[in-house]
Amino acid sequence: MRWFSRIGESSRGLILRVASSADQPWARVLGLLAVAATLAGGVIWIESRFSSRPSAQGPLRLELEVRRPGDSAWHPSTSEIVVEPDSNLHVRIVYKNGASRWLSRLQLRTDISPDLDLVPESLKWLPGGLESSQSLADGSLQGSGFVLGDLAPRGSGAGGRIEFDLRVGTPHACTALIVGFLKAAGVKETSAMLTMPFDFDNDGRSEPVCVKPSLKPSDADWLRPAGGWTPGRPVLDWEVAAQRVGFVEGPVFNSFINTGVYGDERAFLDAKSVEASEPGSFHDVFPYPLSAGVVLVRAYIHNNANQSLNEDGSGVAHGTSIRVDLPTGTEKALRIRAYLSSDNAQPLEITDTVEFKDVEPFRLRYRLGSTTIVNQAHPEGLKLADGIATRGVLLGFQDMNGDFPACFEHSAYVTFLLEVLRP
Repeated sequence: MRWFSRIGESSRGLILRVASSADQPWARVLGLLAVAATLAGGVIWIESRFSSRPSAQGPLRLELEVRRPGDSAWHPSTSEIVVEPDSNLHVRIVYKNGASRWLSRLQLRTDISPDLDLVPESLKWLPGGLESSQSLADGSLQGSGFVLGDLAPRGSGAGGRIEFDLRVGTPHACTALIVGFLKAAGVKETSAMLTMPFDFDNDGRSEPVCVKPSLKPSDADWLRPAGGWTPGRPVLDWEVAAQRVGFVEGPVFNSFINTGVYGDERAFLDAKSVEASEPGSFHDVFPYPLSAGVVLVRAYIHNNANQSLNEDGSGVAHGTSIRVDLPTGTEKALRIRAYLSSDNAQPLEITDTVEFKDVEPFRLRYRLGSTTIVNQAHPEGLKLADGIATRGVLLGFQDMNGDFPACFEHSAYVTFLLEVLRP
């Protein structure tokens, strides 16, 4: 059960708060989430507050805060603040160990809206709550992220923070987004998000001009959530003959563009109605409104290393797996995100999303027994275990042991079904 309370209005629209009790399983997540969606020309802010006993929380704690020039205090993710184009932001990421044991091999990475640019040489690390900082290279939080090392049990020295400055450029969307991801060995990854609308000045009024205020929900020009593939990475263009050799350093997944097989491999996740059979049926933003009762989701996997590296094993990706985060709520807009990872690929993990939107609230449910891999070794498809929506499933070529060789002949599609359910 979920409770909504109206706590006010702003020039950007209605503000709602969502509260939950600690007795609900999904309320055990620690964090605060601000999500922007468009509806009838306004921005609805859904402020989500989760309450839980410390014993029910996960061991990883992650908080994102922002401060604008002239602000005297930090703004957490629940603050309704706006940012102005051509201005600076100071961001603080605080991480903690909430467990009574050591956590090992902590790794922190970020996804940042393309409208925000890192100010060069502003990235600082303050481990263990110390005030003395260590400078980090500008790209440290991109790709697989920055290795924080081991973290002592909760208490003194059980955390730290990373700070950096961002320059707000010319907006191409209504909101700016910063997402942090923190993981440790043997611990489920946690995340935190800051969502901030841009301040557009129209005759002294602050309103999101990139949303047409006169549109009805039936024909609304929806603001696309901050989805898509991550992280940014070098690409090889198949139309350039010299680049068709692939990567000679080792495994790299889905970094070819303009291939005759798939096109842009970075956008490796898409979906279609199970009833659709015509060409072009797969989409990464599902056609609106959502009329399908069952959706087929497809992930394309291709190790772009040069095929000659398969002989000595240096081109084979090990521990290759895929998992998909499925939303648990009932909303008018939902996103799924796939994580393709390997122990020795660069980057270690890549992601992509599919967006679903409808006029009425809906939810998505994974259909048991529906996950299948199709490749040259299994042209008719091989059923995989039902772990893709939880811990993930191992991939491979002949055997699903995590070893994924290079070249197109070893590429694969992984598919599964989602049921679209309505209240």
